[in-house]
Amino acid sequence: MKPITYNLSSSWSDVYDINGDVRIHGISSTIFIASSQEDNSSSWTAKPYARKGDALAMERIKELTIKHQAIDTIPPCDQNFTIPGIVFSTGGYVGNHYHAFTDVLSLEAHKNVIVDPWDIGHHSIRNFSEILRSVYSLGRESLNHCQTCKTGPPRMIIVCRRKSRRLMNKHAVANIARTLGFEVVLRQMVWNVSLVAQLVNSFDVMVGVHGAGLTNMVFLPENAVVVQIVPLGLDYIARTCFQMPAENMKLRYLDYKVTLNESSLFGNNSLDKTAKKGFDDFRSVYLDHQDVNIDLGRFKRTLLRALELVRS
Repeated sequence: MKPITYNLSSSWSDVYDINGDVRIHGISSTIFIASSQEDNSSSWTAKPYARKGDALAMERIKELTIKHQAIDTIPPCDQNFTIPGIVFSTGGYVGNHYHAFTDVLSLEAHKNVIVDPWDIGHHSIRNFSEILRSVYSLGRESLNHCQTCKTGPPRMIIVCRRKSRRLMNKHAVANIARTLGFEVVLRQMVWNVSLVAQLVNSFDVMVGVHGAGLTNMVFLPENAVVVQIVPLGLDYIARTCFQMPAENMKLRYLDYKVTLNESSLFGNNSLDKTAKKGFDDFRSVYLDHQDVNIDLGRFKRTLLRALELVRS
């Protein structure tokens, strides 16, 4: 087996597989491959983050050096491990729940939330969600194995947001859902992943405005329903970030597309110009300064469809 192999062809990440006596020296940001003699011609630099085409994110990633070096000149190790290890950066967009999954947990990413099968072992996002259910000992694997959701009230969680893209009439939405027979909980997602995993796995339907909180759909049982409320102008982002992954995880997906009069951007006469200026301006308006107040009558039809799917 070669001491190092690498794949630089992905548009998302450069991946290096290193075998043998490997030593990581944090102070110098160097990964040493112990050799019988120093080979200065064999060295590489890399930024360990799965979003290499994003200039803004990569500016926040510290570069590492990978090099062969004579074993007697490498700094000694304080700790030794014989199990495989992964080197990744906590820079970029880490701190956002969605990006923690897409940019760190998928180290060999292909698309958002690893939509495509992984090269190694041909695993997919569906396998990933199965692993998560095992790691967190989640009791519900699939709605097909759940009799209570077919006889009792199906459980719905409405994911709440504190800042942008808030669902302004969330309590009215919850009340409508309750009149249809849902047991409804409104909850803001927290950072204790174990608690969130147990909580989310107990629901049959997840509803939320497009945002990082919907990432927790990975903890839902298979065949659960995800309802994404898509704010104005975010159709493409909503589809790639959550619709495609949800469908690949064998979840039933529904969306509700917000119209102009349901958006807080109603009356903003510069929307067309903003969309053409570039992503930073687009994000500032459509992602960072948009809330929604949805039409309850129109959304009721989406809830009825969700109820039909859960009961089917």
